[in-house]
Amino acid sequence: MASSPVPSVAPVTPPSIHSLVTIKLSSENYLLWKAQIMPYLRGQRLFGYVDGSCLQPSQHIPNPEADKSPTAPRLLLNPEFSHWFDQDQIVLSILMSSLSESILAKVIGVTTSREVWCALEKMYSSHSRARLSTTRRQLSTVTKGGMSISDYFQTVKSLADTLAAIGHPLPDTEIVSYLLGGLDSSYDPIVTSIQTREDPIELEDIFGHLLTFELRLQQHTQVLEATIGSANVATRTDYSRGPHGKTQYSNRASSYSGSRGRAQQAPADTNWYPDTGSTNHLTNDLQNLNLHAETYAGSDQIQVGDGAEVFDYFKDEMGSFKASFCEDTRGMLYLYEASYLLVNGESNLELAREFTTKHLNENLEQDMEHNLAILVHHAMELPLHWRMLRLEARWFIDIYERRLHMNPVLLELAKLDFNIVQITHQNDLKYTTRYELPMFYCDITEHV
Repeated sequence: MASSPVPSVAPVTPPSIHSLVTIKLSSENYLLWKAQIMPYLRGQRLFGYVDGSCLQPSQHIPNPEADKSPTAPRLLLNPEFSHWFDQDQIVLSILMSSLSESILAKVIGVTTSREVWCALEKMYSSHSRARLSTTRRQLSTVTKGGMSISDYFQTVKSLADTLAAIGHPLPDTEIVSYLLGGLDSSYDPIVTSIQTREDPIELEDIFGHLLTFELRLQQHTQVLEATIGSANVATRTDYSRGPHGKTQYSNRASSYSGSRGRAQQAPADTNWYPDTGSTNHLTNDLQNLNLHAETYAGSDQIQVGDGAEVFDYFKDEMGSFKASFCEDTRGMLYLYEASYLLVNGESNLELAREFTTKHLNENLEQDMEHNLAILVHHAMELPLHWRMLRLEARWFIDIYERRLHMNPVLLELAKLDFNIVQITHQNDLKYTTRYELPMFYCDITEHV
């Protein structure tokens, strides 16, 4: 087979390879190493020595003087071979210097750059196939577990980068699928939000959203732990304020959570006191509340003003609420809701309730902004302070979303908060029905 012509140029002295090829070949980075070494060899016009396009010429050529002189040698050293050999050894040296010790030991004994190149390709072709299968299996089974979002994201990203390095890059949509699939149920709200988006979202943006959601979960956990750790759990026989504004009374014989509470325990008191709202959040010593006046010799007192004089600004000379306020439907709605916080003897709030109830019903029969009309109708059915606020959250989220100038960030946070609480209660119910109270579950499901 005829050899291809070899350029008759002086041997090239390339720049230091260590300044251009920074990766040494190991068992994990063949494609990365190859991506650096190939441009270097091409730039020096040496790649033909490793891909086989620059064939090795014959080492000897016939001596044209052999027929003229019987003593002349019949073969001479081919100058093209000498040039090829010099260049090939330079390329061989470049390749050898870019190998790690473990890989270098596997190619000891080869004599040409082409042999080294082929040996490496053969070695890593089977290795890459095994690596592909292993990495895909790891991606399909990786879970967040106890890792932070940052560590979990880097784990998934590293596995995806490994696939790209062995020639099988994944699209971002598939990486996102693996990333979200390994999250636990506490991340269901953000997972659902991402999966239901119509417009595509970048991988780095998803990472940012997950970091924000993780921080929010941590804040909820810290608040819950602080509440459990510092609050004294009291057993009460009734609520502090009934639906008709009458003062109720509470049994102050308290039981404390000794296993989890970290606050200083106060002795149990079997006496009965009106529930004024003053609790151990103000002081953990009941003596400081001046509930027993005969045992307190100081002059300090806790006083609560009822603010009755404030209502005088909104009344006419006859002591009735001014008719001009009927035009402010939203203001009347706020006053209507506040009137349901009254206790016995608060005549101003009783008048406010009568006034607002009458005029809000009248305004409902007239033209009113749609969302405001929905709020008024909802309040007239049952005041907000008589409702369970958590159960009303979804309804108010829907109403707020329809507002013309609603804050999208506030809306998103409200939805996330609702979903977190919902999933928490769902998980609690699953745990209760599965492990603790199956009979109780049967009872409550009959009423759901």
